[in-house]
Amino acid sequence: MVNVIPYNPGNVPLTRAPSEDEIDHFIGYLRDEGLPVRRRVTKGRSVMAACGQLGNVELRRSAAQRIKLTTLT
Repeated sequence: MVNVIPYNPGNVPLTRAPSEDEIDHFIGYLRDEGLPVRRRVTKGRSVMAACGQLGNVELRRSAAQRIKLTTLT
C-alpha cells in the first residue's frame, strides 16, 4: 500500500507543492504499475501540521523547547 501525502512547502520551501493534476497523474502511474494507492487528505497546511513540517528547523527547535519547559514544570 502506497500512501500519497502531497508535499507541504511550508515557510521555506525546497520546491513547490504539486498540483492536483500532478498528484492524480502520479497516483494513476502507481496504479498502472499494479500498486495499491491511498490518497491521504492534506490537513493542517496553514499551521505547518501537514507533510513538510519536519523540514522546518525553527519549528523543531520551538517544539523541543516547549517539551523541555513542560517537563520541567
